[in-house]
Amino acid sequence: MQTRTFFSIEETDERYPTIRDYVLDWTRNPDIGSEFDERTRELRKLPDSELLMILRGMNYDVFLGYEDKVVGHLAFQRRDDGLHVFSVSTASEYRSNYGMVMDLFSCFLKYLKSSDEKEFRLSAGNNRSMRTLLRILARCEDGFGIHIGENCWVELKA
Repeated sequence: MQTRTFFSIEETDERYPTIRDYVLDWTRNPDIGSEFDERTRELRKLPDSELLMILRGMNYDVFLGYEDKVVGHLAFQRRDDGLHVFSVSTASEYRSNYGMVMDLFSCFLKYLKSSDEKEFRLSAGNNRSMRTLLRILARCEDGFGIHIGENCWVELKA
């Protein structure tokens, strides 16, 4: 198996057409009725480059797992009250175990630990994959150095 590489939405330019196409497809095909669907509905009509620029401006970002193709993502948005993780998904061949999801989450934690952020929220409790991630994290809070509090706010332990 090839080593996984993780990309950010900042890398959705012409250098990485596969990454760009994945992010655009994911953006243009959200979970119907989700908050992301509501917030981006009119934007999805824009040309690709404008859509990506506006998503960046709205403080959306995504970590992508890559092994010759995109095999999963963890998406979040920076809001006034903090970071909100709202989408996690893996390619079908990775759904039998949670290794890719945990790799994506570990990548996100490294990002947080290198920033000033000390907490984030696992949003969209009506999303099956987010509920699964929350259940997994609840079983291994100490291993990740996190504490899950009220309303799915997750604190990084010192």
